[in-house]
Amino acid sequence: MTWVIGASSVFGVGVLVSDVRVSLRNGQRRDMLRKVYALGPYIGLGFAGSVACGFAIWEVLQSRYSVATPPGKTYEPEAAAVDIQRIAREVFRRQPAAERDVGCQLLLVGCSFKRDMGWPGATPIAIIRMVAPHFVPHAAKRDLFAALHIGSGSKVREYKRLVRTYFREPGAQSVCKQARAGHR
Repeated sequence: MTWVIGASSVFGVGVLVSDVRVSLRNGQRRDMLRKVYALGPYIGLGFAGSVACGFAIWEVLQSRYSVATPPGKTYEPEAAAVDIQRIAREVFRRQPAAERDVGCQLLLVGCSFKRDMGWPGATPIAIIRMVAPHFVPHAAKRDLFAALHIGSGSKVREYKRLVRTYFREPGAQSVCKQARAGHR
């Protein structure tokens, strides 16, 4: 069972968390894999499903976003999702049939600096899910607390409850304030 959960709050706080478990072809399960990565400043990407597909997509995205990001540049999550959809579809199509059969899901969480939440200093958080083979972006509705999830264990209540604790910690809001200050 694997899971990746992205969540946001009305205060402009976003989080992307996952387990580290993989299921091997021989049926064994091991806790050994990181599934969430920074894609660029203030934007993260998680994957579930085929590890080979997830990393193949990540490799292309990393060279496009992380390595090529000029200092001070940020990416709008919605615009990045359109680009990611195109890249993920192409990379997924080239994977072996056995890997495509396992599937691939992506979850994007990022600060949307161009949107206004209606009060000074509040940065809206976008959460976008994309699923193989078409990877059509599906965004979470912006609400007081929004969450989307991917993976076979993503609907487990205890996991969702743990994510909510990130929004109760005093330091969580200061991270978003630092992000806003760095963007200006």
